Amino acid sequence: MRPEPGDGLIARLAAAAERVAGERLEDLSSAEVGRSLVELRRVIDRLEAEFSRRLSHFDRLKGYIGEGATSVVDWLKRRCGLAGGAAAQRAEVARELEALPGAVEAFRNGDFGYHHAAVLARTVTEVGREAAPQAAAGLIAAAERVDADRLRTMSRELRHCVDPEGTLAAAIRDHQRRRFNLSQSFDGVFLVDGQLDGEGGAMLRTAIDALTAPLANDARTPTQRRADALVELARRQLQAGDLPSSGGQRPHLVITVPAAGLCEAAGGDVASMRFAGAVSAETARRLACDAALTVLTEAEDGSALSVSRTMRTVSPSMRRALEVRDRGCVIKGCGLPPSWCDGHHRRHWADFGQTEMRNMLLLCGAHHRTVHELRGTLEPVGDGQFEIRPP
Repeated sequence: MRPEPGDGLIARLAAAAERVAGERLEDLSSAEVGRSLVELRRVIDRLEAEFSRRLSHFDRLKGYIGEGATSVVDWLKRRCGLAGGAAAQRAEVARELEALPGAVEAFRNGDFGYHHAAVLARTVTEVGREAAPQAAAGLIAAAERVDADRLRTMSRELRHCVDPEGTLAAAIRDHQRRRFNLSQSFDGVFLVDGQLDGEGGAMLRTAIDALTAPLANDARTPTQRRADALVELARRQLQAGDLPSSGGQRPHLVITVPAAGLCEAAGGDVASMRFAGAVSAETARRLACDAALTVLTEAEDGSALSVSRTMRTVSPSMRRALEVRDRGCVIKGCGLPPSWCDGHHRRHWADFGQTEMRNMLLLCGAHHRTVHELRGTLEPVGDGQFEIRPP
C-alpha cells in the first residue's frame, strides 16, 4: 500500500490533537493526568525528531531561499513563529546530530528526548565533527539514562578532555562577557539583569541556596525566596562593616523621615530612601526598629539648626541580651539564627515604646516585614515563642 501523503498524515495528527484537547480533565485522577503528561512528552519528543528529520532535508535542499529567507533559522522564525534561540537550536539539532553515529536513530526511536538531542548537537558544535564520533557511544548511552542537565555536564567534561585549550579560551571569553545591571523602573521597583561565568554563577548560587530554606508556614514562592536571599547577602555584608567607606562612613541604607512620620497615627508615604525614593511609613517604621538614628533639627526655612550624635535604637548591649534570651527569630517553627534577625519593638519607640527587654523581640527579616507591612499581630504561644495572626 502506498504511504499516505505527508499532508494527509499531518492532518490526521492535527485531528488527534484536537481529540486530546477535548478530553475532560475533571474525569481523570491525578495519577491518570500524570501518566498522560509523561506520554504526551514522549509523543512531543517523537514529533520533534520528525521535525528535525524534515528540517535537515529542507536545509540541504535550501528550500528557505525560494521563500525569501536568508537562512533556515530566518525561515523558522518567519514561518514557524519560533524565537531566535529556539530556531537556532532546532537548526543545530538538524545539522549536527547526524555527526554522532546512531544518535539520529536513537532520537527517532524515542530512546531520548529533544532536550537531550539539543545537548548532543551542541556537543558536536563545541567539540568538532572530527572528535565527536569517538565519544558517540558513551554520549548516547548517557542520554538514555540521565536527565538533560546531567548530560550537559558530561558533555562539558568531554570537551575539557578533547580540547583543553579551546575550553580555556571559552572560559576566558565567558569571564570577559560578565555583566550586571541594576536599574529602577518608573514605579520604583529595581530590575536586575546580568550574566556570570561558570565560577561566578556557581559562587552566587552556592551562597543563595544556603539562604533559601522555607520558613515556618512560608507562603513565599521559590523565586521570592531567592530574591530575599540575594537581599539578605547584601544586608549581612552591610552589617559586617567590611565594605570600603564612602564619604568617610560605612555604607548603609539612608532613610529620611520627619520625626512625626514614624508615629503609628501619621500614615502616608512620608519617608524617602536613598536610591529608592519614597517608601511607606510602615516600611520606615520597620527599618527604624533597629537602626542608627541621627536627629536633624531644622528652622522654618529648612536650614539645619542642629544635628545630634548618631545613636543605635537597639544598643549593642541590648542586642547581646536579646540574642542570649531569644536565640533567634521568636516565631514558632522559624529557627533562624540571630544573625538573620532585627530587634523589633512590640510598641514602637516612636510611639513612646521603651527599648527594654519586655518590649523587644528578635524577628527574622521575613517575619519582621509580616508584622509591619502586612499588619500581622504577635500572639505568645509559650516558651518565649510567638505566632503571627493575620489582621
